[in-house]
Amino acid sequence: MLLKNADLDKIIKRAITINLNASLLDAREVLLRHNLKRLVVTDAKKHPVGIITEKDIAKTIYALGDKPIKSVKISGFMSKKLITVKKTDSIYDCAKLMKKNHISSIIVLGNNGILEGLVTKTDLASIFLTHAISPLKVSKIMTRNVITAMPGDSLLYVESLLIHNRIARIVIQRNRIPVGIITYRDFVPAKLPYWLAQSADPKEVDNYKMKSNLDEFQV
Repeated sequence: MLLKNADLDKIIKRAITINLNASLLDAREVLLRHNLKRLVVTDAKKHPVGIITEKDIAKTIYALGDKPIKSVKISGFMSKKLITVKKTDSIYDCAKLMKKNHISSIIVLGNNGILEGLVTKTDLASIFLTHAISPLKVSKIMTRNVITAMPGDSLLYVESLLIHNRIARIVIQRNRIPVGIITYRDFVPAKLPYWLAQSADPKEVDNYKMKSNLDEFQV
């Protein structure tokens, strides 16, 4: 692959943003509406000041108790340490930064620090497909020590695996055969506090449960 000098402009996509003063409920609704995993948080001048992800929301709702998420500002839970690149940087440099900092997306800045766009791991995978010049075996890049759980394990146990191992997904297996995957996104409808359930679309929650086979898990 000849990506060291490839132009980053080829894969930059428009970032969906949310204002610094928005609530967790607002962020959750925007994520679901656009089927996204992250939102860039901007200030009044449209400068990026943070990122909030579905993981941030899923991990936060358990600490809120009875406090409605519509009254909680995202500024208190977003990631504020931003890793950024310039539009003129190469795709290679972008990938190196993402790997070094263990992040799945990176903000692209234009002149005067204005948000230009976003690059994700999915974007890098897409550019790999279009620029690959030789077949690369899956065995060369896969993670061999996969963290797994079983359908009968509790959500609390699975959540602890995610947090302790700093991973975004757990493979669910039965008799050593993969039968599903559970991610942070699945936790929101699976363990909704009553105040979140009241603000969610019941069909939306049911769809998530059916999609993830969450009924197999013990809540």
